[in-house]
Amino acid sequence: MSVAPSAAWSRVAEEYARYILPDFVPAARALCAYLEIGPADRVVDVACGPGTAALVAAELGARQVVGVDFAPDMLRVAAGRAESAGVAARVRFLEGDATALPLDDMSADVAVSSFGVVFAPDPERAVAELARVLVPRGRLGMTAWPRERGVAQYYARIYRHLPKPPGHDSHRWGDPVQARAWLEPYFELLLAQTIEVPLDAPSAEEAWRRLRSSGRISAGYAALDAAARAAMDRDLHTFFAEHADASGRVRWPREALVLCARRRS
Repeated sequence: MSVAPSAAWSRVAEEYARYILPDFVPAARALCAYLEIGPADRVVDVACGPGTAALVAAELGARQVVGVDFAPDMLRVAAGRAESAGVAARVRFLEGDATALPLDDMSADVAVSSFGVVFAPDPERAVAELARVLVPRGRLGMTAWPRERGVAQYYARIYRHLPKPPGHDSHRWGDPVQARAWLEPYFELLLAQTIEVPLDAPSAEEAWRRLRSSGRISAGYAALDAAARAAMDRDLHTFFAEHADASGRVRWPREALVLCARRRS
């Protein structure tokens, strides 16, 4: 039986926040810096997960921050992180989908998404929703994984063992030409900048254990029998060992694309 995406992501919320989030925070900081988020801004973090970019925006002084995600347990973790960071008074989290945001028209000055909205199954609808909730000339920032970079090599290994998800390919957002085409009806693309988002882990085994916390991979991995899991483990351990130093420590040099755009008037 297949697991609904929202349930798959909810199930791994705690592990995701513990193991994957720390490597993504610097990218979220870079994204928010490009957008020049400050005290005048109302910010929405779409497909916010455990509040990756939402909390960065709040720490930068945004006067109001809303995080939206379809996974209830991700929102629970995000709310706990906001409380711990002392920004809960300026951040709220809502359950909702990137293609049907539970927000009023023109209710945000900035929309941001850290490796989130790029996975929405209908890019055109997701872009229309981002435009709807932004004020005219509002700013949009997203991060995406390019197809030709190291992450694509990683997923090539993954799909040796798990079926490739049907439908939308999120790596297409990592192509600036395609990204511009999706954004063009509502936005002017201002920036397409490559940044480093390295994974740092003490061993190849630990690198793979952490990345199994991704909702899509976790659900597929859990459905494998013991022999198939062992084969997948060996293959991914070999992949990460190729990025290890003499001590066995892994530094996987992932690259991501930052996209920044401005809503048309």
